[in-house]
Amino acid sequence: MKSKKLVALALLAVISVGAGKAYAEISKNTISKNKLMTEKVSIQVSDNKDKEDKLKEIVLKALEKYFNEKIDVNGSEEIVQLIKADVEWNSHGKDYYTIGWENGEKGWYCNIAEDGEIFELGMDTGTDWKKVDLIDLEEAKKIAFDFVKEKKLIDNINELEFLGEATIGPDTCGVVYKYGEDKGILISVDSGTKKVRGFTYKSESDARKCVENTDYRDSGTLG
Repeated sequence: MKSKKLVALALLAVISVGAGKAYAEISKNTISKNKLMTEKVSIQVSDNKDKEDKLKEIVLKALEKYFNEKIDVNGSEEIVQLIKADVEWNSHGKDYYTIGWENGEKGWYCNIAEDGEIFELGMDTGTDWKKVDLIDLEEAKKIAFDFVKEKKLIDNINELEFLGEATIGPDTCGVVYKYGEDKGILISVDSGTKKVRGFTYKSESDARKCVENTDYRDSGTLG
């Protein structure tokens, strides 16, 4: 079974910041404790159970709505952490909670504000990056576009404009779009299942940085 430490790191590093090198190290299971504890003072285990329970309910419903995943919380390890606004890699400008579960085969995660706004939602499908070929970009783009449209992730699908690819390993293709006024969204498509495994809302500028900093398809190098 994956350790809770590893899952916690995946939740904090990968989805929050889209950090290519962090994800690459997670994929290779080489993350160090020091990196996990970065900004320790501003990462807190929440002690507000009522608020936690309400947010967990929102996350569980969202996982079922967007990915048809029903989580057995009693049979899974759980993580709930409060990420303060002053953490360097917190690009959302406000406090939010990282909430997740893992059962040894899959993991599920969400970054969600106290008011219920979801910034990131997704899952670790268990796809082995060593045993899969990166999905074709055009196929990934179609899967991503259809998902955004079907799940109504943005108000006006006609505003969606492809910015590029943010891919840091063969197991997942990151398809990046802009829309509206300084808004962006990253859709993660699993190379093994050929399905969307997560989405992340970003500013347009942060979305463009993702494209600039993650070039596995061209370089062949993780991260």
